[in-house]
Amino acid sequence: MQMETEKFKLGLFVTVSFILICVLFIVFGLFDFVDTKVPTVTQFQESVQGLETGALVKYRGVPIGKVSDITITTSGNLIRVDMEINLSKMRSESVGGIRPKTITEEEFYQHMEREIKRGLRARLEFNGISGFKYIELDYRDPESPPDKVLERVDDGIFYIPSEPSMMAGLRSGVTEVIAKIASIDYKLLSEKVEAVLNNTQALISDPHLKRMLQNSEQLSDQLTTTVKNLNSSFTPEKLDQLTDKMVQSLEQIKILTERIDQTVADAKVADTSREFREAAVAFRGSEKSFKDTLAKFNDTMDAMSELIKTLDDNPSSLISGKKVEKSPQK
Repeated sequence: MQMETEKFKLGLFVTVSFILICVLFIVFGLFDFVDTKVPTVTQFQESVQGLETGALVKYRGVPIGKVSDITITTSGNLIRVDMEINLSKMRSESVGGIRPKTITEEEFYQHMEREIKRGLRARLEFNGISGFKYIELDYRDPESPPDKVLERVDDGIFYIPSEPSMMAGLRSGVTEVIAKIASIDYKLLSEKVEAVLNNTQALISDPHLKRMLQNSEQLSDQLTTTVKNLNSSFTPEKLDQLTDKMVQSLEQIKILTERIDQTVADAKVADTSREFREAAVAFRGSEKSFKDTLAKFNDTMDAMSELIKTLDDNPSSLISGKKVEKSPQK
């Protein structure tokens, strides 16, 4: 009876231990070997310090796999990182109310090819402040520079392009800044600064500059005085009076303009111009008659001149008449 009790206790202990071991396997993910995994690979040009085998691979923050191996490619001094992606972490879209199912290996590769064309890249990220790193699969910034083409892995394993991490870009930028600072010729810069200071000192000591500054000060004082005089002369009352006079002048100009317009309209300039043109045509037509009249007037003047001369020589001829001169006999 005691023997059977001990066997029962031993069997119970084994059963409980097996159940506890199964629970531990489930809790700590030790049953991952039953899930379907697909191999992928990426490469980095930067240091992977802090990345260890077994580190997580995340897709936009969701753990989907682990790093299976880290090696060096001697042909290009690139760091090759092999990864295993757990397909149970990726499911298809639900259709018609059917629960989404785990995607197949072919569907995974098709999905990844589409997303890589949209900018999906692998990069190193820090896992908190521990110093350890993991691989993050996320989309690159469309505004960032184009990817530098790395040598593609050609061994039949699906390749995911990578991009430099934020720390690598920061380190590269700091290195470039330090290199530019180191390339500065401080001796030449110091000489140029000293020359500029000497020129500035000579310019400041130039007597012409001093006279110009004095003249500027005098001109400024005169301008200030002029402004004060103007301010004192043009009081608000005077400005109002001046404004009123300007308004009155404008009104008078307006009235004068209206009167001129009315006078021009009353003068009938168009009709007068037409009559003047008709008179000019008539004058040109009577030009010959005018010339004949002038000729006759000239003859009359000659006759009057001869009459006056005759009366002057012989006043009695006004009674007796003009003597007719006889022609000499031959």
